[in-house]
Amino acid sequence: MTGARLLTSLLFACLAVLTIYLVFIGGGWPGIYSVQLRTTSLYLIALSLGTWLVLATIRPSWRPGSALAPGLVLCLVALAVSTIFSRQPRLGYDYLAYSVLLVGMYLLLVRILGTTFLRDRFMVLVVVLASMIGVLYVLQVTGTWLEWWRLVGRVAAPPLRPEFAGLTFGNPSAVMTVSILLSLPAIAQIGFGSRARVAASVTILALALYCTLLSGSRAGWLGLGLGLAITAACWLAYPANRRSIRAFVRSRALLYSIAGGTVVAAVAAIAVIPGVLLRTGAGGEGLRLTFFRSAIRMFTESPIHGTGLGTWVAQRVAYTDDPAGDYYIPYSHNVFLQTLAESGVIGAAAGLVLLVLTARLISRSIRDGDGVTVRMAWAALLAVAYFGGHQLLDFYANMPAAMFAFAIPIAWLDAHQAQKPAKRGFALASARRPLGGFSALARVTGLAAVCLASVGWLAISEGTAAIHARAVDALNEGRDQDAVGPAVQAAEADPDMPPYQFTLGIAQARAGNDAAAAEAFAHAARLDDLPVTWLDLAAVQLHLGKNDEAAASLRRAARIGLGQATIALGIGELKEALGDTAGATEAFIIAVKEAPSAVGDPQLLAIVTPAIDPTAFVDRLLKEVRGTPTAVEIALEAGRQDQATALIDDLVPADRPLMRLVAAAWSGDDEAYANLRALAARQPLDANVVAWRARLEDRRGDHSGADADRRWFAIIYGSVAEFAYDLRISSVPSAPGERAGVVGPFYGHFTYRRPTAWNQVVDLLSHLTAK
Repeated sequence: MTGARLLTSLLFACLAVLTIYLVFIGGGWPGIYSVQLRTTSLYLIALSLGTWLVLATIRPSWRPGSALAPGLVLCLVALAVSTIFSRQPRLGYDYLAYSVLLVGMYLLLVRILGTTFLRDRFMVLVVVLASMIGVLYVLQVTGTWLEWWRLVGRVAAPPLRPEFAGLTFGNPSAVMTVSILLSLPAIAQIGFGSRARVAASVTILALALYCTLLSGSRAGWLGLGLGLAITAACWLAYPANRRSIRAFVRSRALLYSIAGGTVVAAVAAIAVIPGVLLRTGAGGEGLRLTFFRSAIRMFTESPIHGTGLGTWVAQRVAYTDDPAGDYYIPYSHNVFLQTLAESGVIGAAAGLVLLVLTARLISRSIRDGDGVTVRMAWAALLAVAYFGGHQLLDFYANMPAAMFAFAIPIAWLDAHQAQKPAKRGFALASARRPLGGFSALARVTGLAAVCLASVGWLAISEGTAAIHARAVDALNEGRDQDAVGPAVQAAEADPDMPPYQFTLGIAQARAGNDAAAAEAFAHAARLDDLPVTWLDLAAVQLHLGKNDEAAASLRRAARIGLGQATIALGIGELKEALGDTAGATEAFIIAVKEAPSAVGDPQLLAIVTPAIDPTAFVDRLLKEVRGTPTAVEIALEAGRQDQATALIDDLVPADRPLMRLVAAAWSGDDEAYANLRALAARQPLDANVVAWRARLEDRRGDHSGADADRRWFAIIYGSVAEFAYDLRISSVPSAPGERAGVVGPFYGHFTYRRPTAWNQVVDLLSHLTAK
């Protein structure tokens, strides 16, 4: 083996390892939310770009170039302008720096795909990755189904996305996204030129469709439908393709296709239609509309340059008016609206320029005439149309694995248009346009400078995040005193990062330093308006004797925080301490309506007693929720068996049979209990029935059976909802798996990629736990 070939082989081996790391680790859930992995990824990016740019100074053929360069530069300029004029510039610095590195990595990918030796092997790797994701998802989903069938006691139509199966990508929809985006260039590379190639392409397509269906991603299904429609319309614009369709319609192949499709559809209908129906009726539309409205409001307030990179997720709370819409998520579920909100018209215009340049690249490649190039161009068109359609109701600009997969066919075309690949070895053939000279070296130097600055900033930023992570680990492990030092260090090093101030507040409060805690909570609350931060601030202010300030903080906490049972409970406790018995009663009522099983805890009744008589409290609760299953649940938990039975008559007819079984089994009726268990077995996808079965088994002392049912519930629902437990009051923070009554335990993860402590409520207040 020659020295050049050995060097190229070693280079590809490194490339393969880095690509696998990017797809499964660094670019997935762990790599996004773990500071240790983010730091590792940063150093790997720096090493990759540094090696390439050094090589580019020596070999002109490796210097950066792209047909999309004007659009990429305009996008970076738009992001920089948005950050400069941001309401919270600190949040934009990281995103801007990572965007620079993203552009650098794309340009490196173009150069890699411009080398025959590396390109051919890289595309084999893409084929392997597309196949791996499909096979791994088959194994994960099938394994979970087997467990679920064991729990159910029979083979039944299984749920889609069982237990929120998502490999290392964090959610099922992401599996679909990465699978489709990798499968498109893989199939384009393989083609259909022989039976073996047809078999390979069909296998990859089948695996991608499996991931698509089993992901249960409604946004993904919509995006794929739109993508196919747009691509088909463009394909039919060519006369030769229309002639092919007419010939196909007149052939027997159409009959075979219809027959095969009918058989596949029939089998799929029997197996997965119940799961599909469960997903289509899963709701969530109201939350998405709330997210969209907040993005539109931000855009209307700052239409030119937006409110700044990273500000949608940080400002969402302040732009949310309905407590029911207070849900913590890392994006707005619409990439276009979030772009307008954060970057304004400038960002949208830059994105449009990049889209036009991409469309021109694809169009030219379709007209190229070369078989693999044309296939890759159609794959790129479908990828763009699908990815854009999917992100009408979702968002993947924050996921490196998806962005990498999306870039592959475009970068392939970009490299093909820029130059003819070398026939063999490490050297490239001469470019169509010279890449040497002063201007080319200036491009290399400029790219190196901005990448170096980005890496330097991110190294500092992620270093502070690592210090903060030590404080969070100490809090989660109960080492409160050990948390104070790193919490102070992180907050002082990066004072405008809200999770650092929030963590500092929690650490200082647990250490008994109320004044320092109040200062940190106030700083954090002003930055992102988090309801639990205002609640914690009110608690320490009251403990310091600052009653007026505590009352003001409570009003801020209550604005949308009353939709969370633990926050409503804390508001009630503090209002009670302030002498506002009417306000306390209202807060307690709201808390129990959100967590009705808590009314069965004598500690809760002891908490509300200073504000209202417990009997009157339950009476008022039942009056407010009369006509709903919640009324029956509250009556049962309060020990009012006869009243619970009577309240069943007020329910809509569809709810009565289940609640009659529940009420009877609650009182110890063995036959009703057996019938409820049988009902769950007959309707294994009904999470409500399974949850009641788990709670009744706990009530009868069958805790292992209850745990099995909660596992059953988790496979259907994706996680174990609080409804599957009896919620109880605790004076100490609950363990991570027992926390209840809050919707933002992942606030730090999703808003800033900086996890905060699982227990977000200070020890001065009661906690709800799921037992």
